[in-house]
Amino acid sequence: MMTAFGDNSVMFELILWSAKPWEARPAVSMMNEAIWTAFQQAGIVIAFPQVDVHLDDAVVAKLAAGLARPPSAEPRQAETTTTPQ
Repeated sequence: MMTAFGDNSVMFELILWSAKPWEARPAVSMMNEAIWTAFQQAGIVIAFPQVDVHLDDAVVAKLAAGLARPPSAEPRQAETTTTPQ
C-alpha cells in the first residue's frame, strides 16, 4: 500500500503474513530481493539525494592560486611531553 510522499520519494509499505513467525524475516528478505531484481530487470534506478556545492568567486580564486589548503594539510606544531622527576 502507498503510505506517503517523501521529500524525494513515494513511500510504500508491503505487509507479509506468515503462519511461521520464525520464518518471517527470511521471507521479507527474499521479497525485498525479488523486488530489487525486478527493478533492475525493468531498468528502474533508485535515485539517491544529491547535494550541489557552490563556491564563492573569492574561494575559487584562492583555490586556483593554490592559497587554500584543507585543514589536514596545515602544518602541525611539535608536541612536547614532560615526565615528572
